[in-house]
Amino acid sequence: MKLNIFAGRRYLRSYAEYVRLCCYLGLACTENKGDEVVAPDGFVGRRGYPECTFDSSPVSFLAAVFNTVRRDCVGGDRTHMGRILAGEILTEEDFPEMDVEYRQRLAGVSLTPSRLGLKG
Repeated sequence: MKLNIFAGRRYLRSYAEYVRLCCYLGLACTENKGDEVVAPDGFVGRRGYPECTFDSSPVSFLAAVFNTVRRDCVGGDRTHMGRILAGEILTEEDFPEMDVEYRQRLAGVSLTPSRLGLKG
């Protein structure tokens, strides 16, 4: 997961991956019921997730990384990571089943048989 964050990956594969990412970063992944203190960027830290490794919000740092690593981020605010870094809570509806062709376009990778080590 750490490598994907710093590689500038903009989309997540599933809602479960989203929840794991939020736990790791210490970001709220569900709507606040009013009984928690949540920073404007969604940071709750170890109060919400004991597995969080951050003492303070990583959001501004990660936003800078994404803007530097992914200079082609036109419309990046509409991607999963763009929305997460903007403090938006995602739902399971944000992760529809994606077919292979759609995943290829998102990743910008051409998965040809020869690239996969297959004869074709």
